[in-house]
Amino acid sequence: MTAVMLLLSGPISNAVMQEKSIYSLLAISPALFFVSILSAYRGYFQGMQMMGPTAITQVIEQVFKLVMGLSLAYAWLPMGVEYGAAGALVGVVISEVAALIVIMLIYGGNRKAIMSRVDPKHLTKRDLHFKFNVTKLLKIAVPVTLGACIMPIVVAIDSGVVSTNLQYIGYSAEQAASMYGTLTGVVNTLVNMPAVLSSALAMSLVPAISEA
Repeated sequence: MTAVMLLLSGPISNAVMQEKSIYSLLAISPALFFVSILSAYRGYFQGMQMMGPTAITQVIEQVFKLVMGLSLAYAWLPMGVEYGAAGALVGVVISEVAALIVIMLIYGGNRKAIMSRVDPKHLTKRDLHFKFNVTKLLKIAVPVTLGACIMPIVVAIDSGVVSTNLQYIGYSAEQAASMYGTLTGVVNTLVNMPAVLSSALAMSLVPAISEA
């Protein structure tokens, strides 16, 4: 998906009539790769009801996003707003890499304890077979991933519909981008505020309910 996003960054930016957004799309593309691996580690620990690694990496993620994102945005802004936005998104990629490194170190430190909980008596040859495990994993992962994709797809469609319609009625590309930024950065943030609490509860409750 990282490769696809890199290749389609031009057509996507043209489709939403925001040609300069290509720099932001290119900047954020590598994050897809690192976030996927990071999410696998977080999900693994959450499945064992170990919420500490997720919490630690989320804090590290936010610190790096703030420090690196602001620093790069400030450094690149003189070249143009589009470069400043790309700098902020490079900061996001760096934050994901930092969080991934930390959670891999946490896993490495806990590996012996984790493996000691695995009882080989209950494992059959089929349980250790790569193809069998991948098939079993995909049966769960594909529906969950498709469900998780719905909101990002809706947001992507919104970005195109809102931006293009604003330009059709007379606003410039810069004005449309600014107004869409107000919608997503201010209005949607307030609207989605109640979901913050429910998401936090779900993250810790779902593994416990699954086990029960």
